[in-house]
Amino acid sequence: MLYNMVDLLSVAYKNNFAVGSYNVANSEFVEAIIHAAEAKNAPAIIQIHPNEINLVGDDFTAYVRQAVDRTRIPMAIHVDHGATLGDCVRGIHNGYTSVMIDASAKSWDD
Repeated sequence: MLYNMVDLLSVAYKNNFAVGSYNVANSEFVEAIIHAAEAKNAPAIIQIHPNEINLVGDDFTAYVRQAVDRTRIPMAIHVDHGATLGDCVRGIHNGYTSVMIDASAKSWDD
């Protein structure tokens, strides 16, 4: 069950529990995370780094969304450490429910 990250973390905060967040690089990771989340009845966040998407392609995001949609467990899909605005926009267009831009390599003025 796909959730917006803010909604997912708001419930966790109000009910005093943590939500695990896991980087994935292939379908085996995705299935393992979903299986464990279902076994523990615990929400989870699936993170994908832009470098991984560059390797596996945007179709992987579609696969992750379909896998998350098949579960009854609340889950979010997150762009992990997008280095550019383009990384974040790509994630939004591909249906991620959360993005994070990592501008640590940029100057303060940028």
